[in-house]
Amino acid sequence: VLRTTRPGALAKRAVGLVPRRLAVTVMAVVLGSVLLVGMALGAILVALL
Repeated sequence: VLRTTRPGALAKRAVGLVPRRLAVTVMAVVLGSVLLVGMALGAILVALL
């Protein structure tokens, strides 16, 4: 399998690792902000009730 892989595929694989880390960090930030917004909305609802 390694013999049939082209150097371009290896380069694409190496480049693909960077956006994956970026995507993970973006997902973490989005989830964190969603949790914060959810907690804020929950506090507002509790205050209204």
